[in-house]
Amino acid sequence: MSVLSLAIPSKGRLKEKSEAFLMEQGFEVRQIGGERGYQAEITGLGEVDMRLLSAREIAQGIIDGTIHAGVTGEDLLHDLAPTGPEDFHVAERLGFGGADVIVAVPQAWIDVDTMSDLEAAGAAFRKAHHRRLRVATKYMRL
Repeated sequence: MSVLSLAIPSKGRLKEKSEAFLMEQGFEVRQIGGERGYQAEITGLGEVDMRLLSAREIAQGIIDGTIHAGVTGEDLLHDLAPTGPEDFHVAERLGFGGADVIVAVPQAWIDVDTMSDLEAAGAAFRKAHHRRLRVATKYMRL
């Protein structure tokens, strides 16, 4: 039988909230190798490969099967899953984390205050330049 691979975020508020959640369930996480270590021990679960990774690395590991369970953002799972939600299972929404998805434009665009304004600016750009307005994002599937 293979060892259970469990991952939580390696730093910040998500790490703290994940550790607090596990503590409430009766499991204590102890980081190995000091603050810069990416391995940990977890009490009460037997033999577990406990990893401390970025939320993106956790999501990728869940999708490719190298991590059995982990705390990560659902937005990352949706973005990284090649065929969508059938590539992963959300066991429980923990209610912490949260992400703001924003649309930002240069400050010089003084006439763009709403999404409708942006749509109009995009249409005008396409008419003038015969190509679509370019949007930058690291979430290609959202």
